[in-house]
Amino acid sequence: MDTISCSNVCGRLQPIPGGWTLDFSVGRPTPTLSDFNAIVTIILAGGRQSGNNYTVRKNFVDIKNAFRTLMTKTYTAKIAAATGATVFGALPGTYTDQEKDARLPLMVVPNRVPPYDDDLRADLTFYKTYLSVTLDPEGHGYGRF
Repeated sequence: MDTISCSNVCGRLQPIPGGWTLDFSVGRPTPTLSDFNAIVTIILAGGRQSGNNYTVRKNFVDIKNAFRTLMTKTYTAKIAAATGATVFGALPGTYTDQEKDARLPLMVVPNRVPPYDDDLRADLTFYKTYLSVTLDPEGHGYGRF
């Protein structure tokens, strides 16, 4: 099976027989202890931790629902809900960096190495493919809320 990468907040998500494993040793940047604890105790509770790995036996629908839950807890989602406006923002597990080689750089979700330190296209593909998230029309890698 293919690996589904959600590299910045939750390491690498990989299928195993009867569940999924999250490998925190491969994520860059390393998730904070609070990010790790939120995943282990709130978002995908009920797993087993061993070193940098957290193994949870959940079906893919549960995994998708966990990411939907993360999305509803973002500032972007709360602003969209409070105002009724369409709001674009970085999706959970992604981050932004200044555009490289631009005269007036904007913030973008890194999408290739180099010039960025990370390539988060797989993360964005996960959101588009499995959660039907629409990305911003300007191509900066933000999700629509």
